Amino acid sequence: MGFFAILLGNILFLTSVWHYSILRAGLAVTPGPLVVAVVSGPAGRAAERVGFRTVLLVGFGFFAGGLTWYATAIGLHPSYVTRWLPATLITGLGIGLTFPVLSAAAVSSLDIERFGVGSAVNQTARQVGGAIGVALLVVILGTPHSPAAALVNFRHLWAFAATLAVLSGLVTALLKGAGRQPHTSIVPAPGEEEK
Repeated sequence: MGFFAILLGNILFLTSVWHYSILRAGLAVTPGPLVVAVVSGPAGRAAERVGFRTVLLVGFGFFAGGLTWYATAIGLHPSYVTRWLPATLITGLGIGLTFPVLSAAAVSSLDIERFGVGSAVNQTARQVGGAIGVALLVVILGTPHSPAAALVNFRHLWAFAATLAVLSGLVTALLKGAGRQPHTSIVPAPGEEEK
């Protein structure tokens, strides 16, 4: 919910409070997704070595930290390099460590023949969460009548998303089993065809 809320919320902030054009706002948020693209692959490999829980906890920590940076450091006056960019990079690092690993963890304990169903359920849950997150974004932002009031509402949005990241980390910490579960292969091993 928090991810989808800030995905739209950050663009709305840049265009309505800092008065960026749509193109400039899109470019301003681009470093975050670039970090996600760079980090996702290594995050998956790290999860195979040290387990899902460890990587997810680190990821949720960065995700919450980046969102907290937004909530506490961003002001009414544009300050892209010193305030926005660091928050975007930290948040992108957190997303890169969590999203792909969450998808793998969601199906890791399933038998191979159930991967498709497990993945579909995971994606459905993600989409429902996204819809709820965007709906809550509308509620949190409301219709402020001044830039200062809008900033307060955006800070509430970032704090809300950071709180959800922390809660996700707490749920992750409570999960049993830190790594991939072995799966029974549906393809027989060499010499096992007759058995």
